[in-house]
Amino acid sequence: MSGITSLVGAPGVKITAPTLGGFVVPRPDRVADLDALVTGHRVTLVVAPAGFGKSTLLASWTATVCDRPVAWLALDASDDDPARLLHGLAHAVAAVVPGGAARTVDELLVALDRAPDGLVVVVDDVQALGADVVRDVLGRLVRYAPPGLRLVLAGRYDPPLPLHRLRLAGELGEVRERALAFDGTEVARLASSSGVELSASEAEELRGLTGGWPVAVRMSLLSLAAGDDPGARVRRMPALAVPVADYLVDEVLDGLPAPLAEFVLRATVDDVVDPVLAERLVPGGARLLDECVARGLFLTRTVPNARDEGPVYRWHALFAAQCRVLQGRRDPDLLVATHRLVAEHRRSTDWVSAVRHASAAGDDAVAAGLLHAHWADLLVEGDTALLRRLLAQLPATLARDPGVLLAAAAADVQDGDGDLVALAHARRAAQGAWSDTDELVGRLLGPVLSSAGQTPAAVAWATPALDAPDVDPATRAFGLYLVGRVEAQTGVDTRRARDHLTEGATVAAANGLPAIAAGCRAEQSLLLADDGELTRADDTAGHVLDQGAEHGWTRTSALAAAHLARGVTAFWQDRLADARRHLAAAQTGAGRQRPEVAVRAAAVLALVCLAQDDGAGFARARAAVGDDPRWRTVASFADVLGVVDTVAHVRHGDLAAGLRTAHEAADVAHPLATVWEAETQRLAGHSDAADRALDRLDGLRIPAHVEVSAALTRALLRSAQHDEAGAHRELEHALAVAAPEGVRRPFADRADDLHALLVDHLAWGSAHEEFVAGLLASAPPARTSRPAVRAWELTAREHEVLVRLRSTMTTTEIGAALFVSTNTVKTHQRSIYRKLGVAGRREAVRLAAANGLI
Repeated sequence: MSGITSLVGAPGVKITAPTLGGFVVPRPDRVADLDALVTGHRVTLVVAPAGFGKSTLLASWTATVCDRPVAWLALDASDDDPARLLHGLAHAVAAVVPGGAARTVDELLVALDRAPDGLVVVVDDVQALGADVVRDVLGRLVRYAPPGLRLVLAGRYDPPLPLHRLRLAGELGEVRERALAFDGTEVARLASSSGVELSASEAEELRGLTGGWPVAVRMSLLSLAAGDDPGARVRRMPALAVPVADYLVDEVLDGLPAPLAEFVLRATVDDVVDPVLAERLVPGGARLLDECVARGLFLTRTVPNARDEGPVYRWHALFAAQCRVLQGRRDPDLLVATHRLVAEHRRSTDWVSAVRHASAAGDDAVAAGLLHAHWADLLVEGDTALLRRLLAQLPATLARDPGVLLAAAAADVQDGDGDLVALAHARRAAQGAWSDTDELVGRLLGPVLSSAGQTPAAVAWATPALDAPDVDPATRAFGLYLVGRVEAQTGVDTRRARDHLTEGATVAAANGLPAIAAGCRAEQSLLLADDGELTRADDTAGHVLDQGAEHGWTRTSALAAAHLARGVTAFWQDRLADARRHLAAAQTGAGRQRPEVAVRAAAVLALVCLAQDDGAGFARARAAVGDDPRWRTVASFADVLGVVDTVAHVRHGDLAAGLRTAHEAADVAHPLATVWEAETQRLAGHSDAADRALDRLDGLRIPAHVEVSAALTRALLRSAQHDEAGAHRELEHALAVAAPEGVRRPFADRADDLHALLVDHLAWGSAHEEFVAGLLASAPPARTSRPAVRAWELTAREHEVLVRLRSTMTTTEIGAALFVSTNTVKTHQRSIYRKLGVAGRREAVRLAAANGLI
């Protein structure tokens, strides 16, 4: 199955104001009043029961009067979660404010602060949120939003916000039921546009009967249009003792042609309908759906179907709910059959909706089967709240279903509320009905999701079990992900981990499990980064993040792992700002579910802060790393955890402390720790000890960034020993490994000592002149020989050209490297020669080197 790809929840639907249909009554006075309220108040409430036209009024205002940018977010029950609500708000703001994307409330507030004054954020159907979510997200938005922001909240009742305080401060505008109700003139206007001729008194009588409730007025007019003498029927219409909507739905259906009425009753079993579903419900359903739209039967067009099968419509929720009630009264068996048909239709596009309809149809086996096939994907996605809601919706007959118990226990383990004990309890509660598949998954979940006992031995038994012919694809994909994740994190057999993750991604993708497939690829991206394949790691992780954005994921651990991979890659490529952004996202996304990801992200972030001379940031990151012994013995973490303190001591000039921590790091036997031991020995003047440390790397397979680091330390050792040929050979080897993957951080770590050697290396001759020139141009040394005067001030572009003049590159090659024309390079050359007071290239390079310009 395809996981959660509900058309209802697609971002394009929820962040777009509803389209105004042909049956909307113009309400210029109401729209003008709303515009004045929004202009004069920080917060505006639009509160009334269902069917009072709140969304329509707001959509009319945005379409006709409002001259401000509007970010629109429509809510539903699935948004009753802080992370989901924040995700929706961020998408809505980003749709109208470039760079408005955010992952936290604070980031959203920063994005709003950058937005132009007058930005309006409309949040529709606020009643879908619980009190805690309103206070945690909207409450902070109300309290801390910039003064120029205008926030409009629409719902069926007041949200739990400090409204009285806003009223006293004059910052709250309010539109209530009385202002939204139709008056007699509006009823008459709507009647005329609907083909119903009513006198002023008859329109006023209809207004009185319905209380001006717009949806009730509209439904009344539909029933009146089906017969003769509508005015007389209005006068005979009883004061309703039953709910108006119930009576009017009945009236509307009785006034429709029988085939169309039957179609409406069946099609409203779900809030969303498209032509394909319409045809499955009733032969000729697509044509009947078009007729419903033409009659204005409470349908709002949303977005095109993903498979280009036609438009998608949403029924008015009140109308659809009342139709379902009537269908249940008239033909409960047909209602059950319709739920069953919709469940089957939704299986491949929205399995969550399919579970709901299967449960309503009493198809417990179908509901359980769908849940069994997809709960692991939802677990990897990180949405345990939705998983719990689905479990709660299942009938009591499934309360002790082994798979259901396993899913509930897994959610507890994922959230840190359970461990092996919770899984054992689930097994006992299943009363011996736990299958071999359940046993397989249960044994894997405890040590993996609780981050305890992550050793190859803990999962080695699982591989042959997953190869058994009776293991279903969903279990196999999930099992391969869990096994591969442990193998990847322990780093004992990365090739085996890659194979398991590759197979897991393939099986998951083929069986509609996008989160598991993304999780496998995210772990692969970490392996690639650790192995020094930085370009592939960055591409793979970027694909995972793009997929997460497409699906609207906010908390999946796959995204945290992908951010970590991109952060590690950016660090080694010396893109420190990018590294910092991704590592912070990895820490936030890891949460309690992936402590090892959070720890490692903090460790790399500490190195980034050291590189940026950010002492406060380093202290925070180092504190987040802590001294957790679980990770210091894992090889894949040693490249950061064991090195952080060594780098810190070296940067602060405490080489003695650096040597102590270097020895401790090297005890983990990770190659990078060994390199830093050698580098610290070199800085301390112990060249023999440095050489001995590097000799321990002989014969080992080491990743590109470690090999570059080792070769640079060797080059500096040879240079200090006046072995210039050896120094240049080692440097050229480092460049040959670094250039294809863009490895720059090891050069930056040794920038002061390497600069002269790099400058000489251009003259010595290199196959990587452009890479060397880029290194020199990105970090020009301070001028030391002469005081700076205006004639010596080169532009940034002139400096880039000057650095490359030291090489054997032609002007054409320099232009290609800098993406400028040959004539532009020659123009810069003439400017350089004029400022330096020289006649040609060789003299310019000599004079620039003598004066510290290169």
